[in-house]
Amino acid sequence: MKNQILPILSLLVLIGLGSCKKDKDEQEDNPQIENEYTQSLREDYTESEYRWGFINKKGKLVIRPAYDECKNFKNGFAVVRILDKWGFINPKGKLAIPAQYQEVYNFSEGKAAVRPYGMGYHFISTDGSTVSGTDYNQVRAYAEGRAAVQKGDNWTYLNEQGEEIDIPAFSSAYSFENGLAKVKQKGKFGLIDKELNWIVPAQFNKIGSLSDELILVKKEDQQWYIDRTGKKVLQTAFDKQYNFVKGFAPYKQDGKMGIIDQAGKVIIDAVYEDVQVLEEGIFQVYNEGKFGLLNAESTELIPLEMEQMLPFSEGKTACMKNELWAIYDISGKRLSEFEYGLAWNYKEGMARVATFGGIGFIDKSGKMVIQPGFADVNDFSEGMARVQIYE
Repeated sequence: MKNQILPILSLLVLIGLGSCKKDKDEQEDNPQIENEYTQSLREDYTESEYRWGFINKKGKLVIRPAYDECKNFKNGFAVVRILDKWGFINPKGKLAIPAQYQEVYNFSEGKAAVRPYGMGYHFISTDGSTVSGTDYNQVRAYAEGRAAVQKGDNWTYLNEQGEEIDIPAFSSAYSFENGLAKVKQKGKFGLIDKELNWIVPAQFNKIGSLSDELILVKKEDQQWYIDRTGKKVLQTAFDKQYNFVKGFAPYKQDGKMGIIDQAGKVIIDAVYEDVQVLEEGIFQVYNEGKFGLLNAESTELIPLEMEQMLPFSEGKTACMKNELWAIYDISGKRLSEFEYGLAWNYKEGMARVATFGGIGFIDKSGKMVIQPGFADVNDFSEGMARVQIYE
C-alpha cells in the first residue's frame, strides 16, 4: 500500500502545483489572506481512514493521531477537525479551544477569525473569548494591528481591541503591509494609513503589491510606479510592467519578458517567455517548457533544462529533470542526485522527499533523517509536522 503513494502524489503535484510559473495578472488581481482556512459545508466532512497527529524533528510521534484533519502549527496553535467541527490544539496536543466551529483561520497577532454554524465571522483571542463583533460577512487576518472586515456590503477595519475604527465605507479592503493598505471605493483603488486616512486617493484601476518601496499602479491604459507617499517615481516605455520584488521587477516587451531594477535599468533582456524574481539578484527563467536560474549578470546558475522548479526556500530549491527531482542551493550547486520521485521545499532545515518506500525527510546535507512510513505527512512548522499514521 505504501508504494502506491508515490505515483498518486506525483500526479497531484504536477497537475496542481507545477512550478512557480504563474499568471502574474491573476496574482495581482486576487490578493490572498496568508492563512489556511477550512471548508464550510457540513456534508463535505468525512471521518478520516487514518487519523492525523504530529511528529517532532527526530520523527517521534509527539501528538497522537486523533484528528480527522489538521493544519500546520502557526503562532502556537494548530487548527484541527473532529468530524464536522473545527477547533485549536496547543503544542502539547491539548484541545485549547474546543472543536465547535464551522470555519476557522490561523491565529495572527493573538487573534483568530472563526465562524460558528449559522452565524457570521468574528475574532477570538487565544483563550477562546470573543474580541470583536460577531456577524461579519468576510474577514481578513490581523496584520500590523488591523483586520479588514466586511459588514453588509462595505468594509472597514478593526483595531487591536476588536473595535471598528470607522463606519464601513470601502467596497473592498485588504491587509496592511508596511504601514499601508489597499482599499477600493467607487470602483477605484487607493491607499490608506492605519488611521484610515487617505495617502493616495481612490483613483487607480489597479494597485499592485505593497511589499517593495516602489508600488505598481494602473490608470486607464497606463502603468507606472509610485513611492509610498504616492509620488510618481518611475514609468517605462515597455509594453507591461509587474510588481517589484526585492528591488527588481519583471517587464514585458514584444511578447517576451526580462527584469529591470528600481531605476528602470534593464538587468535581464526580454528574451524569455516568463521570469520570476526569487531572491535579490536571482531570477527564475522559463522558455519552451524548461526552467533555469540566472543571476543579475545573466550568468546561468541552473541550466535552462529543468522540467519543473519550485520556489526557493531557505536558500534551496527542488528541480525536476527526466521525471526525477534533485536539490539545488541558490548558487546553483546541486546538493543531491536526481533520485527522488518528488521533492518539496525546505522548511525549518528539513525537506520532504518521496521514494518508492513513501515520503521521508532529508536534512540540509541531503541525508535522510526521518525514514518513510507515513500515510501522509506535511512540512515542519514550529518544530512539528502533521502526519497520518498507518493504524
